[in-house]
Amino acid sequence: MEALRPWDAFALRPLTDDDLPLLRHWLEKPHVRTWFEHPDHWLREARQRRTEFAWIRHFIALCGQTPVGFCQYYPYARGGENWHGSVPVDGSYSIDYLVGDETSLRRGLGARMVLALIRILRDVPDARRVIVRPDPANVASRQTLLAAGFAYDADNQLFILCPLHAVHDAPHRATPALQGKTSMSYTKEDVYRYHSQPRPGKLEVLPTKSGETQDDLTLAYSPGVADACRAIQADPAEAARLTGRSNLVAVISNGTAVLGLGDIGPLAGKPVMEGKGMLFKLFADVDVYDLELDCKNPDTLIQVVKALEPTFGGINLEDIKAPECFEIEAKLKAAMNIPVFHDDQHGTAVISGAGLLNAARIAGRRPEDMKTVIVGAGAAGIACARFYVSLGVARDNIWMFDSKGLIHQGRTDLHPTKAEFAQPAARAGHSLADAMTGAHLFLGLSKPGVITADMVRSMAPHPVIFACANPVPEITYAEAKAARPDVIMGTGRSDNPNQINNVSGFPFIFRGALDVRATEINEAMKVAAARALADLAREPVPAEVSAAYGGQSFTFGPDYIIPKPLDPRIIEWATPAVAQAAMKSGAARAPIADLNAYRDSLRARVAAAQKRAEALRAAWS
Repeated sequence: MEALRPWDAFALRPLTDDDLPLLRHWLEKPHVRTWFEHPDHWLREARQRRTEFAWIRHFIALCGQTPVGFCQYYPYARGGENWHGSVPVDGSYSIDYLVGDETSLRRGLGARMVLALIRILRDVPDARRVIVRPDPANVASRQTLLAAGFAYDADNQLFILCPLHAVHDAPHRATPALQGKTSMSYTKEDVYRYHSQPRPGKLEVLPTKSGETQDDLTLAYSPGVADACRAIQADPAEAARLTGRSNLVAVISNGTAVLGLGDIGPLAGKPVMEGKGMLFKLFADVDVYDLELDCKNPDTLIQVVKALEPTFGGINLEDIKAPECFEIEAKLKAAMNIPVFHDDQHGTAVISGAGLLNAARIAGRRPEDMKTVIVGAGAAGIACARFYVSLGVARDNIWMFDSKGLIHQGRTDLHPTKAEFAQPAARAGHSLADAMTGAHLFLGLSKPGVITADMVRSMAPHPVIFACANPVPEITYAEAKAARPDVIMGTGRSDNPNQINNVSGFPFIFRGALDVRATEINEAMKVAAARALADLAREPVPAEVSAAYGGQSFTFGPDYIIPKPLDPRIIEWATPAVAQAAMKSGAARAPIADLNAYRDSLRARVAAAQKRAEALRAAWS
């Protein structure tokens, strides 16, 4: 069999009696028999598929016209099995699949069979979920299920897909293990397997042009490529038409402030940067090279990044510690003619800013009237404070705390970025508990347990709490709700309402900036993104979003003030708003004439990128 390509024809057809000899041949193969014991049992079910085993649906998988595998689905309740754990039996189906010939292994056929079965099961009226429990040693099968969109439920030790249309409609999304369950259990082994198989890392670079003939090589490289070079030399704007630069972002880190891990170095931070690149592509079709730089000196790092401008259409700075990150971003923005965006600062600011706008609406107050307490004066804390001022919060109404207490004008140890938010020296003795009294908004970017139930009770009516320490927030959702049922709360966790997740921001902000070839991502563009997200949260939520979160329903109110990160409408709302703001503020070099047509094109563009990624994952499984 020739090498399987993502675009080869693939289909399932019902098993016939003529297929039984071939099925027996496959079942006797060592690579199959390891997992499919007792071939006679499987053949008996296939022979009696119209009578005793009519509740099982059997199929032959075809690649072109060639039979390449066998698969089946059946209602779990009819199988006489008892490995479902706490998963409901009603509505549960299970599947089996095998690749017939050794030469066809590792060509993506397993994932294709699984995805084809899921498409069929979507039309089975009582099918709500698919559960599978491969042998723990069957690494290939487990990887196939992950590639097909299943999630591993560690509590029940099985793989689950629920709901069924979450695959193909949004193949990149992690599917909740159970309806109503919004987080997934995992082990270190799951993480290692995810990152290492079927090939190390989360990204792959593939050509977009043919290179199969002499003519192709002539055009791609020498001598034909010289014409493209001369065109760009004559007019640098031609690079946007003749190269991938205008859709290419560098994710750059020196590893000095990686997640909650601290200064772990650039190499150890690489999985985060690859993950960032993956999210850029899957959510907004932005191409990424991740660059981990062994460079802690700010001036040297600035020099290196600035020299990369001919390669990239934008720069995403990531996991660079404060206060150096402020200087690095500011100097690069001034020196470069492409967008430079430190997501640790501005991503959290934009998403929490959207929440602030809607929380203020629910509470019936204006941002300028909100007393705001911020604990954590690092990159995100300073950026959020600055952004809240852009949204209307009064600067002197911001009470900011760092590890030494309240930031006030009597302190002599303040970096200029902290000094921006220093309270009068007369307030030097105020504790966090004092500041929380009568406060309207609390933003935590610090550590667990920083605020207490008593502090929450002391806040103003309808208090807003954004407790963003991960994985354990400054106060848990349950504790805050118990103390003040009227609280409007967001966290960084996916299993609480109002998740403050940067992935709702950076892919879509860069998409809009790149599409108008913006020279920067300015404050107007960030404000436009926040307001668009806030507006979207007030819209009716479609069934596809509910399905991505296990069937939960969402309605604008205290527990839904920020759109869910997996809402596919975000790109249609935030990205055009960013592009329009870039044009209005003078940052756009390639204005978009028809924003409505542009908006309509965005979801189709992302869907096409996701299909390409799905084909690649299937080919590797």
